[in-house]
Amino acid sequence: MPVKRRLSKMHDGRITPTVLGLYQRALELRERAHRSDDDRHAAHAAERDVDRALRVRLWETSIFDTIDYQHPDDPDWARAAELRQRLDAALAARRPRRPESAA
Repeated sequence: MPVKRRLSKMHDGRITPTVLGLYQRALELRERAHRSDDDRHAAHAAERDVDRALRVRLWETSIFDTIDYQHPDDPDWARAAELRQRLDAALAARRPRRPESAA
């Protein structure tokens, strides 16, 4: 008798170099989104790419929604905010540090 194979959900929200690159690109495009409709559409497309890479479903809170809106009582919002904090920390760790000047 065939049995439906259940896939593990442990990979949801995994931060990989690909996800970090998509997130960094989305943040860059988001900064210029106010300039034109094309920039705004490109930023939204990049945000959707990040959500898809993190397996955020359409009805769930996007990590980018946590930037502008505060809903700390919502568990879905809290999950998205935690994901965004992990991405920000990974980006900060990825950036090369400036050498301190010898005084």
